[in-house]
Amino acid sequence: MVRDANTGKPLASAKVAILDERNNVIETRTADANGKVTYSVDCDRAYTIQASMPKYEQNTFPITKTHGGEVNVMADLRPIEE
Repeated sequence: MVRDANTGKPLASAKVAILDERNNVIETRTADANGKVTYSVDCDRAYTIQASMPKYEQNTFPITKTHGGEVNVMADLRPIEE
């Protein structure tokens, strides 16, 4: 879920990429109206989520290896001060 770091509000239309352990982009999706993006990935592999939105600082969020199940990532982006 992509959110504004200051307000906690969801950022609809944010770009969310998932990267493999070598930082190669696997796929990029656009967040829905609730700031959510869902990926189904292989277990026992580490990934990185990269979130970006115009007028916000881009940020990355590592995801450690799991043995299955659901992992929720709160991707909080800070607004760029003008």
